[in-house]
Amino acid sequence: MSDAVAIAVPVTIVALIAATATAAYLHFIRKGPALTAKYKLLGLSKPPAPTVVGFTAKGYEQLAELVRKEFVDGDSWGSQLAVYVKGELKVDIASGYTDTTYKTPYSQDNLQLVFSSSKFVVSAVVLHLINTGRIKLSDRIAQYWPEFGAGGKENVTIGQLMSHRSGVAFLDPERAPTPEDILDLDHLAQKIAGQPHNFDGKEVSAYHAVTRDWFSNEVIRRATGKTIRDIMYDEIMPLLNKDNTSGVPYEFHFGVPEDAVIRQSVLSRLTKLHGHTFFEKLFFIVMPSKFLKWLGVWPVPPNLMTAYLSKGTPQNNSLFKSGPDFKGRETEWPWCYNDETLLKGQSGSFGCLTNAHSLARLAEFVRRSYNGENGLVSKEVCRDSINELDTQFDCVVGHDLRMTQIGFGIFGSWRDLDMTEDIPKENVKWIGWAGAGGSMVIFSLEHELTFSYTQNFMLLQSVGDHRTWRLYSELMRILERGGNQDTSVYISS
Repeated sequence: MSDAVAIAVPVTIVALIAATATAAYLHFIRKGPALTAKYKLLGLSKPPAPTVVGFTAKGYEQLAELVRKEFVDGDSWGSQLAVYVKGELKVDIASGYTDTTYKTPYSQDNLQLVFSSSKFVVSAVVLHLINTGRIKLSDRIAQYWPEFGAGGKENVTIGQLMSHRSGVAFLDPERAPTPEDILDLDHLAQKIAGQPHNFDGKEVSAYHAVTRDWFSNEVIRRATGKTIRDIMYDEIMPLLNKDNTSGVPYEFHFGVPEDAVIRQSVLSRLTKLHGHTFFEKLFFIVMPSKFLKWLGVWPVPPNLMTAYLSKGTPQNNSLFKSGPDFKGRETEWPWCYNDETLLKGQSGSFGCLTNAHSLARLAEFVRRSYNGENGLVSKEVCRDSINELDTQFDCVVGHDLRMTQIGFGIFGSWRDLDMTEDIPKENVKWIGWAGAGGSMVIFSLEHELTFSYTQNFMLLQSVGDHRTWRLYSELMRILERGGNQDTSVYISS
């Protein structure tokens, strides 16, 4: 081999790598995953200037600009943010559009499937039931639902179910329900009741990604005669909407309801989920994390990588193999969750249709309860139920999982989230939960702060993403400056 060839080969390899990195940056990063390929590659169908609707209290205006920036940068099509500080609503905004036709602006009352942020809502319903004396976390599930006791589950309690320690994190293939199975609650109960304990009766922390609230809904139905959906409509939504002067209702729908009027209202405001294409997902999954960090992108979390690539693992079994079983229909995430039949069913672990406006209100009511203020439940019930359990390693999420008795998560020092300088480093105790793709609802007792974010473009992240933490970080900077307690508002359009 000549010296010229010997030099040319590595130079060519370096050039190819540089070209690949440049193309990746231009296509996936600089113009953002939510922008259309037609626009990114050809400059056609340029998105219109985004709108921001709602209000921010004086001193919080930068949050509106960051939400607007998400759309401009191609990080999302539409997103919502709501923040309470010391009991006052300081931010309640939405920006962007419902889809890439750019015809319908995304507003505060648009509804969104929020994946596992739904679990926060179900835990709040259980908190309400404890407060009204209808169930206790120490109750054995089998005392209400005898068939559940099969397969070594006779001593499993409601508290263990809510905190992901009940041994039903994943279902055998023949028990994974289809969207049609979920519509028939009697049939669903019969199908899943006999699932053997995943760990031979031993208490093991294993995140119940999709299963938890198929089981909790049936326990609640047996104990009270009502479903989680019924209790939300009949008891909790009226409480949240009492004296509501915002003009936007606080609402939570566990499945599109059958009532014709409500159904039409929900469907008219429900936005479909969108996300990375298959090839974009493949790019993020196969690229080394150091390469992605160099590009300024958060790598896919290890538990999601394992779930996608390793069949038979706890991660794969919990996140993808326990249902819904789409039986040959669209199976690619997140589009499969736009399935019309699935959206009718009651799947509390992932299927709540709501928005940031409503999630923040509910979380704020829980936070107020802790201090004995006018909230959701009594001070005593709230404090007992959000006591922290002993920390256990969770075999699905792949690290220690801090949980409260009622099933809210606890976030302290952020785990290796230092992807950019914007990521918070302080040790602040947050209580709440997050949904796959980016949604989040959390509150801080220390800061008297409640934060909720929802979006219609799903990223491959499990506990927030750069959009969420960028907003959170700016909010903390505002609070460090003392905020501004002036109640005048900033309105943008």
